[in-house]
Amino acid sequence: MRNSFCIFFLLWVTLDVFSGEKCLFTIDSDFIVTDTISKSLSDTSRIFSLSDVVVKGSNIITKSDRLILIPTSNMQKASSSAWDLLSKIKLPGVIVDRQNKNATTIDGSNILFKINNIDATIADFLTIIPSDVKKIELFDKLGARYNDSNISAIINIVTKRHTSGGQFGLYEDAALTTMSLYNSAYVKFNKANSLFSLSYNSKYRDYSNSYTDTYLENEDVEISRKGIESPYGYFLQNIDAAYNYYKNNFTFNIKFNYSTNRNTNQNCSQEIFDKKSLIGNSFRSPKDKSHSPAIDLFSEYKISSKQSLLFNMVGKILQTNYDYSYTENVNENNSHFEYGVEGKRKSLITEIMHTYSLKNLSWDSGLRYKYSDTHNLYSYDITNDFDSKDQNLYAYTQFSGNVKNIYYMGGIGINWVSFKEGGNSFYPQIRNL
Repeated sequence: MRNSFCIFFLLWVTLDVFSGEKCLFTIDSDFIVTDTISKSLSDTSRIFSLSDVVVKGSNIITKSDRLILIPTSNMQKASSSAWDLLSKIKLPGVIVDRQNKNATTIDGSNILFKINNIDATIADFLTIIPSDVKKIELFDKLGARYNDSNISAIINIVTKRHTSGGQFGLYEDAALTTMSLYNSAYVKFNKANSLFSLSYNSKYRDYSNSYTDTYLENEDVEISRKGIESPYGYFLQNIDAAYNYYKNNFTFNIKFNYSTNRNTNQNCSQEIFDKKSLIGNSFRSPKDKSHSPAIDLFSEYKISSKQSLLFNMVGKILQTNYDYSYTENVNENNSHFEYGVEGKRKSLITEIMHTYSLKNLSWDSGLRYKYSDTHNLYSYDITNDFDSKDQNLYAYTQFSGNVKNIYYMGGIGINWVSFKEGGNSFYPQIRNL
């Protein structure tokens, strides 16, 4: 897919009754970026440049397992949210995609996002005002705990705690020439040690000039496919309702999520050439819909200044409906292929971890259990009924620390996996060092 030109705008409005700020308003584009903060209705607005922030000096603290950034007041004033703050700060080894609201490591690996050690999303980062950010932690040496996953880094934002007041925010990001919209709205309410929050976000795309070119060339074959402009679009929605309780050494968080995904307009048309001679054309039309309710339970108890116990459980049900159609006409020979899949997947992930910390040493030990049950029903040209169940039990222990300027880390993990498909079962045992 090739898009040659893009104009987008961004709108951010926040009402914050924690600190007395009345309004935060941002207009953003590829060319001009400004930020206006109004302390009261009669104050004179102040304008700050939103260029990238160069971090150096005492704002960075290096630990054996993480890099800690303490944002300055200028960094916070030049940002409209925790995500905006993160996108301006050049964290080592992290590539931030501001337009698509994502971040990866420099080699393209996944990053796990957290807020106060609780799993979060970029949409959650958009609900954190910059003045509430106490520090940003980058874990790029994950050790044995995440050795069985595809996560290679963690970004954790630690925020201030409020006991009263509330917050309301709206976010709008639009690419007008390619009809790409990102919308977000949220509301928060604090009472004593409790935080109630409700948020909604969506991604919408409706672009009519999308095309894909492909080439196949070797000693005997030279086939090229030239893309013809076709429509491309999708609509994704997420609703989150969460409750957080924090008091002294205990944290409890429960989050309900409901997401829908509708991709019904992602066609692709191509003209087929054999050594620059037109020999035919092809057309494919994939369509898929899905919806997924999920619940996430998290609790952490600090037994003492040196020890803590963490528990996390995530349950999710994913239902999908996918249809695929492909037609090809080469040298007046027509062929057509079509199939559909209705799927349902139930999954559960549970983890418990104990942490023991000294001045220059941290020791983590934990157990994680994953279970999933999948059922797919295939139709049209492929008729099949697929059922599978898999389990994964992972135990780990790891330590990290430093002696003067020498940092070290070690650990071990044991992974047990079982997989059952139809009447076939597979029970291997794998040891990870």
